[in-house]
Amino acid sequence: MFDAFRQFGPGQMIALVAVLGGVTIAVTAIVMAFWSRVRRSEIEASLKLEMVKQGKPIEEIERVLRASKGNGLGARQRLAIHAMNMGHSAEEIERLVRALDESSMGADALRG
Repeated sequence: MFDAFRQFGPGQMIALVAVLGGVTIAVTAIVMAFWSRVRRSEIEASLKLEMVKQGKPIEEIERVLRASKGNGLGARQRLAIHAMNMGHSAEEIERLVRALDESSMGADALRG
């Protein structure tokens, strides 16, 4: 098997490794993007299920879901689920998510 690689010169080996490395990175990026979408859908589904189990009205469920959408989707939804489990209302959850957004923006501004 390694005899096949002996016919390549050093430059060709570098090119081969670069191409294989690029393909590996591209495939990994694609797989991780899909996995991220699946995980976000699972989190959103668990949030909806938990709210339905608690007997929350549809308007409140929609409100919490709207508040939990955005850039930090996983963190927002985890916060919403935790706050809901602690018995907070939709208004309180919205305020918590806004506070998370503001603290994230402040942290980004300090880093930038």
